[in-house]
This record gives sequence, C-alpha cells and structure tokens, in this order.
Amino acid sequence: MFQVRAYEARTVTWWYQRRGDIDFNPPFQRSGKLWSQKDKSYLIDSIINEYDFPKIYLADFNYSQSKINLTNKKFAVIDGRQRLEAVFDFIENRFSLADNFVLEGQPELDLTGLRYSELRSSHPQIALVFEQFNIPVMSVITDDEAKINQLFVRMNRNKPLTGAEIRNAMQGAVPPAIRTVAQHSFFTDCCAFSTTRGQDKNVAAKLLLLAQSNQFVNTKKVDLDSFVISFQESSSQASEVEVAKARTLKTLDALAAEFDSNDPRLKASGLIPVYFKVAEEHGANKLGDFLAFWNTLASAPSEVLDSADFLDEQMISRVRLFTLLKRNVNDSYALQKLFVLLSVEFQRFRRGLSQATQDQMNRFRNRVRAAKKAARKERQ
Repeated sequence: MFQVRAYEARTVTWWYQRRGDIDFNPPFQRSGKLWSQKDKSYLIDSIINEYDFPKIYLADFNYSQSKINLTNKKFAVIDGRQRLEAVFDFIENRFSLADNFVLEGQPELDLTGLRYSELRSSHPQIALVFEQFNIPVMSVITDDEAKINQLFVRMNRNKPLTGAEIRNAMQGAVPPAIRTVAQHSFFTDCCAFSTTRGQDKNVAAKLLLLAQSNQFVNTKKVDLDSFVISFQESSSQASEVEVAKARTLKTLDALAAEFDSNDPRLKASGLIPVYFKVAEEHGANKLGDFLAFWNTLASAPSEVLDSADFLDEQMISRVRLFTLLKRNVNDSYALQKLFVLLSVEFQRFRRGLSQATQDQMNRFRNRVRAAKKAARKERQ
C-alpha cells in the first residue's frame, strides 16, 4: 500500500499542540537543527506576510498499525523537518523576527526583533495571523519502508543531500548498522566534529566497511555507496554486516574509554578509521595520550620540528610522512601506510621510547603556538 494525499487543513497552533505525536527523527531523516536563525526568521516572515509555504510530507500512521512506526507516534516527518522545527521554535521564543522584518500590509509598524510572546502581547491580531496559518501537509500512508525512503530521496533530489544522508535512506542491512554505530558513545560523547550533515554516519560507514572487508580498502563515497548497495538484495549476507557491526562496536567501546567528552583530539573525523584500526590491532590503552603527543608534532611548522631536541631524524621523517599521507585518508594505500606508521610509534610510545618529558612538550607546544601566531600575523 502506498498513498499520498493532502491532509485536512490544520493551523500552526493545531500542529504545535500535537508536536508530541510527531517523530522528528525517523531513520530516513537527516539531522535536525540545520537552519540558521536567519533561515528560521525568514520562514516566519513568509507566514506572517501570508506567502506560500512548501508542502510538508508526513508518514501518517493514524489509519493502521505499521511495522515501520518505530516510535508508536501518529506521524513521522519525511520532508519538512527544518520548517516544522522553525515554526515550533518560534512559538517557544527560541528566536525573534529579523531586524529587517517588514509587515507588508502595514510597513510603518515596527515589529523587528520581537519574539512570539512579545508579538502576541503587543500585536495579538498579527500573532493570530501566524497562529491560524494553515500548514500544507501531505499525508503518506504506507507500511513499505522502501517507499518512504525512496520518497525522501526524490523529495530531496534537487537539494544538497550528503552521501551519508542518501545512504541513510537506502534499503538493506547496512544503513541500520551504520545508525547503530553512529549512536555509540564514542560518536555522541567523545567526538568534537560537527555531525549536522551526517558526518558521524559517514565515519561509521567507513568503520563498518573496513571491519567487513577485514583489510584496508578505499573509503571514498563511491566505495561506501557500493558497500550499502551490495547488501540491499541478499538477506543471507546480513549476518556479515552483523559480525562487522559487533567488531566495530567492541573496538569503539575501547576507544570511548580513552577520550574525554567533546575531546579536542577528535576535532577532525578523517583519521578516525586509522585510529580505529590501530586500536583494533594493538588495543586502545593510552591511545588518547599518544595522539595528544603525536598530533602536536604533526601540527608543528618544519623549523620548529627540526629544532626539537627530543626528536631524532628518523622520527622527524615519520612525522613528515604522516602529514603527507593524511591528505588522502580515503585511499587504501594511504590508510595502510598511516596504520603501519602509527602502529610503530604507538608501540614505541607505550614503551616510553618516543615520549618527551612534560617540560620538553610544554616548551615545544609554546614554540608551535608562537610560530603559528607569527605566520598568521605575517599573512595579515
């Protein structure tokens, strides 16, 4: 069954009162809260000035029980999450009308910077226009997840969806496994990089691919897409994905114990597959400490690195090779070389052979900061 039809006209207020009945985060959705305040204010401007509002598509579970209704709510957002969130955020006073807002019917009226509660208090008739605005909603009735996913992709075909967002809406055993991995505390608590466009799911897909392949392979977009597609049809291969997921989660358990919340050592996502393979092979104990040491060396300007009195020429060469290789972290050759390089240095670090004293590292960090500051000043 698959049917798309217009939902009966309902106002902003009606939908807000039923926001608890809406699943804003079904599996096929992109991350929420992507819009800037400017984007949100512009949408409210359009509503108050009574311009057209793009249709919102909701999976409608009011008619029957559905196996794809994972939260037992009456609706799930297929397309229009950012718009609904903007409307509800305005009602909850999370942002205000723009500083350049103009009420086109009464341009002399200054409403700039007003929040919803202020608008309702000082200009109730204008607030009423917003409250009684009918949100155009399309009701999607189906119990076929593939149809929902395909509709989501089609609705966003002309929008800049990321590879991770498109893969998330695909079928088969891999997308749910990616979501499970991305929900691990290593990603939700430790990683400090942005996840607003599915960056966590992108890294999770790379880890699963490496675990499933059991060797170093390319992890570019085309490779991740092929990985998902290869498991779409065959249910007999799903066990391979489950094994890879279990291996991945086990290693992430060990990694999560080595890092702090929102850890600055995990500000970038590119090298996480390498860290993952190192931890899988050698254990994660002291990996966080090692990366704090190693990444300081790798970020140092050449002249500072060359003059470090606690580094020998061999280690300086390895640092430079690491810096060169990390530019191609999706290439299987670079991944393997980075793994070997970090494996050697990680083991040396744990034996105390490649560490520096705290005083030496403090002096080194100060010199790195000073050199970078001087370089920025020179560029200006």
